[in-house]
Amino acid sequence: MRYRIAILFVMLATPALAKSHRPPPPVDVALHWQSGTVLYQTTPTARLEHITGSRVVSHDSLVSTGPSSTGLLVYPEKSHVVLGQNTTVQVGAFTRKGQLASTWIRIPPTGGAVRFDVRHEENGESNFTFATSMAEVTVRGTSALLSDGISGVTIACLVCQAGDVVAHLRGRDYAVLSGETMRITPAGRVTIDKTSDEILETFADTGLSTALPPPEPKPTPRRFHFPKIRL
Repeated sequence: MRYRIAILFVMLATPALAKSHRPPPPVDVALHWQSGTVLYQTTPTARLEHITGSRVVSHDSLVSTGPSSTGLLVYPEKSHVVLGQNTTVQVGAFTRKGQLASTWIRIPPTGGAVRFDVRHEENGESNFTFATSMAEVTVRGTSALLSDGISGVTIACLVCQAGDVVAHLRGRDYAVLSGETMRITPAGRVTIDKTSDEILETFADTGLSTALPPPEPKPTPRRFHFPKIRL
């Protein structure tokens, strides 16, 4: 009987022991070539590296695309950021604190266009911050298009719930929802209108997809089966 009790104790304790020895979740951001010319620099003065496959991105590094070129950033929780043509971004560190995953991306004054599909891990939350020339944009679990240039900042939401995309400008917050486009002029004027075909075509011309993302699959509930042990 003692032998059977010992077996039962080991079976119940094993999952807890395995959990305590799990390695920390990954925090590496991967850069993938998609088309044309994709360049990578660890610092603004570092040697330019031509990306033809994929590589891990270091903190605060720079990624650039040339004409008719696109690059893809893939984050550990499966969020994606696609760079359209003639775009440069600075990639911040990806960090985890409990169930919260966060990072930032800065678009320099040279401007550019990106599409982001920010996803949450199961029982987790993702918080992305995009720093533009005019505003800081916080993003949580959504799909949208963003551009920055001489005409200002444009944010076109594809799938956005309340609070998913918020622009912070001069002490005020501006939210945008699915099917809406926010424009911020160089003078700081903010307008929110329905997204037009013309706006989507502008993003498509940079090589970015304007299609709605497929719905995320619903997780299958896990079931645990314990063998019957006769004591």
